[in-house]
Order: sequence, then C-alpha cells, then structure tokens
Amino acid sequence: MSVLARRAPAWMLCVLCALASTPAIAAEPWDTSRHPPATQRKFREAERLFREGDHVASLALYAALAEEHPELPPAQIGRAASASRLAKYAEAAAAYEAAVRLLPDDPLLEGELADSYRGVKRYDDAEAWYHRALGNAGEAPHRTRWHFGLGLIDSAAGRYSAAVAHYLDALAINPVLPIARHNMGVAFLKMNRLAEADAAFVAALSVDPENVRAVFARGQIAARNGDRVAAAELYGRATELQPDEPTFHHAHAQMLRRMGDADGADAALGRYRSTKAAQYRAESREFMAQGQWVDALAHLNKAYETDPTDIDSLTDRAYCLLRSGESELARREYERVLAARPGAARATFHLAVALYHLGRHDEAEVKLLEVISSTPDTPESYRQLAWVRRAQGDLPGAEDAFTMGLARNSKWAPGYWWRGSVRRQMGAESGAESDFRRAIQLTPDAPFPRESLARLLLETGGDLAEARKHAASAVRKVASPQHRATLALIYDALGMPDDASTEIERAYREAPSNERVAAAREQISAGGRP
Repeated sequence: MSVLARRAPAWMLCVLCALASTPAIAAEPWDTSRHPPATQRKFREAERLFREGDHVASLALYAALAEEHPELPPAQIGRAASASRLAKYAEAAAAYEAAVRLLPDDPLLEGELADSYRGVKRYDDAEAWYHRALGNAGEAPHRTRWHFGLGLIDSAAGRYSAAVAHYLDALAINPVLPIARHNMGVAFLKMNRLAEADAAFVAALSVDPENVRAVFARGQIAARNGDRVAAAELYGRATELQPDEPTFHHAHAQMLRRMGDADGADAALGRYRSTKAAQYRAESREFMAQGQWVDALAHLNKAYETDPTDIDSLTDRAYCLLRSGESELARREYERVLAARPGAARATFHLAVALYHLGRHDEAEVKLLEVISSTPDTPESYRQLAWVRRAQGDLPGAEDAFTMGLARNSKWAPGYWWRGSVRRQMGAESGAESDFRRAIQLTPDAPFPRESLARLLLETGGDLAEARKHAASAVRKVASPQHRATLALIYDALGMPDDASTEIERAYREAPSNERVAAAREQISAGGRP
C-alpha cells in the first residue's frame, strides 16, 4: 500500500466515532444506540483501541462485532480499517465489500475498497473502484489518494505515461505532495525522460530534502548524462542518508572507480559488502526465529560469500549448523569464530555443546569451565556442564555442577529440578524431594517439578493424596503421555481403577512406543502396585 493509504484517514476515525457512539434521531440501520449497553460498550472499546493504535485488539473486537451484527456499518468499517493497518488486505477488502453493500455510493468507502484490492494485487477491481469513487466524490479532496492509487497501478503495469497523468491529476488537487512528484520522477526515469525525471525529483526534494530514493535517482540520472562528479556526490549523499542500504554503496563504488579513485572505490565496496552481508544476516534471522535452519543457512552462506570478514554471519552460521545436527561442521565454524574473537563466551559455550554432541566430553568440560570462569551468572553453562559429566557417568560431578549454579543464583528453579533428578539417579531420595519442593515453591505453575515429585512420592511410599494433586496439576499444564502415565499409576495405587484405565489408555494412544507409558500400562493391567 502507498504511504498515503497507510496513513490514518481522518474521515475514518470520524465515521467510527459517529456511527458507533452518536445516537441517531431516526433509527437508521447503523444506529448502535438501539443495541444493549454491553454492545455499545464494545463499540466504544473497539474505537478506543483503534485510536490508540492497538490494531490487533481492535481487529479482534470489530471482527466479533461484525459477526454478531453484520448489518452495522461501523462494525464492518472498523474491521476493515484495523485489518488494513495490519496489512491484512484480503480481510480488509472483504470487510469493505460488506460496508459498501450497506452504504452504497459512499466514495470514501469505495476508495478504501480500491486501496485494499490494490494491496492484494487485484488491479482490475482496484481500478474500477477508484474510478467509481472519483465519479461519486465531486470535488472532495480525497480524490488525491485515488488518482495516486491509479498511478501506482499503471506504474506496476508498465504504463508509465498513464501513471504520470494520474500523478499530475493528484498534484492538481494537492500541489504539495512529494510522494506523487517522486513517483512521477520514477515513471519519467523508466521512460528515459531524464530532464523531466530530474525536475520531478528536485521538486520532491524541495519538500523533503532527506528523500533518499530521490537523491539516489538523481545520481542515476547524472550517471546516464555522463556527469560522474555529480553522480558520485549524489550517491555519496544517499549513503549518508541511509548507510545500511547496500545498493547505494555499490553504485557509489562503481562511480568512484570510473573516476579513477581506487582507494575511495575500495572503501565504498567494503561498505557495500558489509551492509549486504548484514542484509542477508537479518533475513536469515527471520528463518532462525522459526527454526528453519536450512533456509537460514542459505542466507548466511550468501552473507559469508559476500563478506568473508563478517564474523557475526559466521557465528550465526555455526549456530544453524549446531541446531541442524551438524556438530562437526559447527565445531569448525566456532573454532574460526574464536580465532577472530578470542574468549567470546557465547561462541565458547556453543563450541562446548558441539564437542558434547561429538562425544568429546573432556574438551567440552574444559570449555564450559572457561565460560563459567568468565561469565559465572549464565545458568545454562552449569546445566550443560552437568550433562557433560552425566554422560561420562559422573553423577556426583553433575550434582556439583548444579550446586555451583545454585550458589550463584539461589532462585534458579530449573536448577533445583535438574539437580533433584540427578539426586534421584544417585538414590538420594531425600535430597531429590527437597529440590523438587524448592523448584515448586519458586515456580508454582511449572508442571515438570510437580510430576517429578509426584512420581517420587509414588515410588517411595509417600503421601499418595499429595502425589495425586501434583500429578493432576502437571497434566493440566502439560498433558503429555508421560504425565498421564504418572497420574494413572497414582490412581491405580489409590484403588481408582477406572480413572487409572482412562488416563493410561489415553497416554498409550498418544505414545504407544514410549517405554514408560508401556510399562505403566502393563503394570496397571496386571493390577500391580509400585
């Protein structure tokens, strides 16, 4: 959508306010005053959320109102406006369609519908509704936006002369409209009408001197005209205005090289490489956030190829390899990261994780102790050290690792739970119970310490009523097959066979190959007791 279309049209707020809040003298179809006070309060709340910019919440409330009262224009308009602000143009279009059916021949709604159609690239429909809005608008100033929208459609279709005509129509209504002049300059540039393009960009810059795209476009025009000095100056200005845009640095480097300024060109090319690598890295992190490691790696490989000196990209690539299960490749990458950044705590930690997965436990322990020495307040380092020691059969060492971490942070709830689990493996039931209870005290809503305590009480002849309470709480929080199996065994121990059967059969349906579930099912079926 255009900048104009994204701005909050004042009329929209007025419509929402008037239609949702003002009782009509005559009972019009959109008069919300005829509805119960609770419904009127919902409209006022939705309007407040919209005005305050909480469009996710306003969309949810307007959508509910539109479903409950599809005959009310403010519900449909509010839903459409909120969806449009969130770039959900398909939903906005559907709601504006409903609003237009309720309020036919309203040019403002017709124009908004056209904007939404353009947002989902339904250009023919958008064009038709723009023309319809213009036909119904008379001399209304809103016509500027609709001429501008038509210009965008023609530009997208490569009809640059027609686009220029629409931008001129918009400027005839509002002469101070830099975005229309800028887009008109782009259209002229596409047609190689350089003088007219430059004039349009100059006009746009007279209103907004920091319009970086206009500055860069003027540099392109100067380059086409053979004015290398002016082109280099304009490209340089663009890099100053937007230093993180690689395209500007690349053009600047090329122009400086043509002028014989090798040092300046090399410096600009270096900035291009670093900004382009940063761009790839930013794209990769979107995939990383979704756990799409292969796609993230593809972008990070491009980043590294663009700028082999970019250690941030190398670090992210190593992490993706580690999460993808490529521990040996990750180890090598982290070694390279640490060669460039000696002592980097996060890289050292992840190197230790890679070594752990490779079975190189002694080396992993050394690295983890380095991390703990330099950054002692990072709980995950103690946890990983415990797992390394446990993998070597050193349960007392694993217990000590958690004890070290808890000495730094006595409120580290997961540390108590994990240490309690290690103590159970060691047969230290009393210490395990104490740790589980401390974890529950610190995080009452955490299900895992409760399940562990419930299982311990069951298996050591403890209070079964308390065990049932903890196991049921764990199932309510995380209804995993393992949690259900524990609850089923407690029901069985309490002499509640029907409840035990219900829980264990559900657990078995969900995880028939789970050893704990299968063993619990066999025990319950045999009528056994722990």
